[in-house]
Amino acid sequence: MEWLNENVGFVVLISAILIIVLIGFVIGAVFMLHRRLAVQRLYFLGMQSLDTETRARYASITVGNRSLNDVAIAELGVLNGKVSFNLTELYRQKNSLTENARIAVEQRSSLCFQLTEEELKKLCLLGKNGKRVLKRIRVYAVDSTGNLYRKSVPNVRKLLVELNRSSQNA
Repeated sequence: MEWLNENVGFVVLISAILIIVLIGFVIGAVFMLHRRLAVQRLYFLGMQSLDTETRARYASITVGNRSLNDVAIAELGVLNGKVSFNLTELYRQKNSLTENARIAVEQRSSLCFQLTEEELKKLCLLGKNGKRVLKRIRVYAVDSTGNLYRKSVPNVRKLLVELNRSSQNA
């Protein structure tokens, strides 16, 4: 007991440091959980694919939702530089949805759509000399509250470059 009375300042200092470290750890854990689970964020994945039977190339785009809330999509498309191509109606047609149907990405789920070669060629801009222009290709989505989510998809851009080369050589 004498030791405790003599070193009470040291014990209080060590206890205060441990409490501050513990509070910092708890705050960091709460922020990490909030950032990973509670915040609505869409993630995009773009791949170039090949049909096994017809050997036709196409772009496969996946929009994933990692949050615990459903995200209603108002617009879905592709950006070529600063020019946007709205693909919402094309998505509705390919998935047999009505014109008024809402597109929603459920919690911890994703939606996928594919763009054929002809649809991809429509995403190219025409330059001054009539050549097709490709800038940075990004997939974007606008949710029902107006938040814009976008991500670059270099694999889709590579496929577009290959399609442009093959169409110029033919």
